[in-house]
Amino acid sequence: DGSPESLLFRVILVIGAERPLADDSRYLQLTQAVPRALAENAEAVDRGRRDFQALQLSREALLRLYRVTLTLIFLLTAFAAIAASFLLSGWLTGPLSMLAAGTRAVAEGDFRPVKDYVGRDELGVLTQSFNVMTRQLEEARLLVERNQRELERANARLESVLSNLTGGVLVLDSEFRLVLANAGAERILGVSMAGHLGRAIADVPRLDELAEQIRAAFDEQAAAGDASWQRQFVLPRPAGGNANGQGSTFFPMAPGATGAGGIDQTILARGSILPESRVGYVVVFDDISGVISAQRAVAWAEVARRLAHEIKNPLTPIQLSAERLRHKLADRLPPADAELLAKSSQTIVNQVAALKHMVDEFRDYARLPAARLEPVDLNALVDEVLRLYPS
Repeated sequence: DGSPESLLFRVILVIGAERPLADDSRYLQLTQAVPRALAENAEAVDRGRRDFQALQLSREALLRLYRVTLTLIFLLTAFAAIAASFLLSGWLTGPLSMLAAGTRAVAEGDFRPVKDYVGRDELGVLTQSFNVMTRQLEEARLLVERNQRELERANARLESVLSNLTGGVLVLDSEFRLVLANAGAERILGVSMAGHLGRAIADVPRLDELAEQIRAAFDEQAAAGDASWQRQFVLPRPAGGNANGQGSTFFPMAPGATGAGGIDQTILARGSILPESRVGYVVVFDDISGVISAQRAVAWAEVARRLAHEIKNPLTPIQLSAERLRHKLADRLPPADAELLAKSSQTIVNQVAALKHMVDEFRDYARLPAARLEPVDLNALVDEVLRLYPS
């Protein structure tokens, strides 16, 4: 019944007979109670046997369970390792990726700083240094843009001033090549300078005649240590409408110019060496032909006034003599001669009056008198002229 007290030893032996019977068998059975200790051990062995049999029956299920469990553990471990590697790589390469993107942005002109990496290791120092560099680059770019805008405004003001100057301005480099020329220089020289920038002045039309004199003037200034030099040059007027002979536009001459075949052009030039690290020169000049012409006109006007005074002095006696002859001889001559005398003396008086008027105009204005248009009788004018040439 499962209790240690009910466990018994049973021994069965066959009892032998002298004549064994076919259907008669005898057995001897011995039963005895098992000691308690032995019974307990036997019970334990029996329980172990039953447990082993149960485990033997569940072995396949346990193997399948272990396989599934180990597979899940392996998959979870691999996934965790991969996730950890991604997280670790992102944590390690994230700042480097930001630095790479920031470097590309800086190359494209975007100087915005990247996100600061919190840490005291090399990545943190690198990102902080990169942000410092981008801020310095941004400040430098803003400073360059501001300086460029100021330079553009200064150049615009300089160009405006130069374009509105009546005088000519030429800027030369150390090799006496033309660097800058304003509109006044083109107007005075009558040559478009746009196509001659960068060329030596010896190769620029109209300036080639002054190249050696300008070079000599600057050499003398450098040798003497003067601040500037001033000279007067004479240029012949261009022979045609195109001053350079290369298709450049011809600009109108300065006031007082007479064009081809006219008077020479007088240029008053002043030059100075530019105070720069690289040697350069500037020449400012103006056309003083009009001034000289005006001075000559004033001188000729004075001569004209004096000449008009000297011419006018005998006109009054001539007029008075003609009137006196007509007055004295009108009653003593025959009617025909008296009429001829009257007409001749009147002609002398009229011509003397016209000559006086012209001399007055010549004296006052040193120019020809203005034409005054009025009706005239051509027949009377022809008769008056014919009477001066009797047949």
